[in-house]
Amino acid sequence: MKVILLRDVKGTGRKNEIKEVSDGYAKNFLIPRGLATPAGERNESKLKTLLAETEERKEAAVKAAEELIAKLQKNPPEFRLKIGAKNDVFGSVSRADAEKAFASRFSEYEKKFRRKPSVILERPIKTLGKHVILIDFGEGIKKEAGITVRSQD
Repeated sequence: MKVILLRDVKGTGRKNEIKEVSDGYAKNFLIPRGLATPAGERNESKLKTLLAETEERKEAAVKAAEELIAKLQKNPPEFRLKIGAKNDVFGSVSRADAEKAFASRFSEYEKKFRRKPSVILERPIKTLGKHVILIDFGEGIKKEAGITVRSQD
C-alpha cells in the first residue's frame, strides 16, 4: 500500500515522503496513529502543492536573511568592554548579549516568518576587534554576521 508519511517514522521514512509499505503495517499502525495517510491522486496533489509552498517560503526566507545580513554588514552592532592597565579585557560578549543587540534588527524577519533567528557562539568573545558570528535563521539557513568589540573609554 502506498502511503504519505505525515511525520518521520524510524525505519520507514521521513515526513512528506511517499512510501510503499505492507497493508497491515499501514492499516494497523501508521494510519491509526496519524503517522501516515493513504496515497491517492488527491492526497498526492495536496502533497505536491504543500511541498511547492514550502519551497517558496524557504526561498523567501533565504532572500530575507541575505538582505538582513547585508544591512548588518553596513552597520554592525558594537560592544564596549572595560580594559585594565595592561590591556586585560574585563567581561565578555555572550550569546545573550549578541541576541539583545540584534533583537530590534531581527523583529521584521521574526514577524514575517514567525521564527526568531538565534545567535550561535561557541564561546563568549573576550578580545577586542571585529568578530564574525553565526546566525541561525531556522530551516537550515545559517549566515555569518560581524560585530565589533571596543574598549570602554
